[in-house]
Amino acid sequence: MGDEKDFTILFHAKNRQEMELGKQLLEGAGIPVVVGASDRVEMLEVLVGSSAEGQLTIAVPKDRFDEASGLIEDAWGPDALSGR
Repeated sequence: MGDEKDFTILFHAKNRQEMELGKQLLEGAGIPVVVGASDRVEMLEVLVGSSAEGQLTIAVPKDRFDEASGLIEDAWGPDALSGR
């Protein structure tokens, strides 16, 4: 996979399930994915079973951003990436 500097954040997931679903959808289409979570999110998940919105991220190659955003919007609706 390319250098992470060649990736850009596609969206911030609301929870781990949304992050995993997005990752599977994109990887199924052959789009490389980098996922991220801060230590704060990991600790919240352990302590209270939830995550902080905006801390779980899905990043894709910059040159495939339009393709990836189209896939997410087709699967989850036209407003899926608005405000993220």
